[in-house]
Amino acid sequence: MNIGIRNIMMVMVLLISCKPKPQLMQAGDQELTIKLMKLKDKADPGNTLSYQARLIPGKKKNETGTNETKQDLLYRMDSTFYIIEHHKKIYASLVQPVANGLKDSYEYLLQFESDSMLDDQQIEMIYQDKYISKRTYRLKATGE
Repeated sequence: MNIGIRNIMMVMVLLISCKPKPQLMQAGDQELTIKLMKLKDKADPGNTLSYQARLIPGKKKNETGTNETKQDLLYRMDSTFYIIEHHKKIYASLVQPVANGLKDSYEYLLQFESDSMLDDQQIEMIYQDKYISKRTYRLKATGE
């Protein structure tokens, strides 16, 4: 019985370790770190890209953050994320805040749509910060 359970556990570990690594992008400075992970959608026809984004303010910004800034980061992020495709800005069609339970970390689900097929290896993601550092951060896709 013990050998059977151990064999099942070994097979599960092998299957989990064989999963392809998610596409990750990261940019930032001392004031703010942005992390993006590409989400896969099996039903996606190719003209939609979905990402999980996490904003992590630097320590000094965490200490001085106001309630107004926190509200802005939760409810006023609709025009802060965009991608550049063929020299054209495409703003996120969905920016959904996610309650992740982490203090001073802001997480979002992002979705971008285009009339053409999107090649995520040729796309540059831009985050135009309006509330923490007031800077622009560029993130480039890094392979699957």
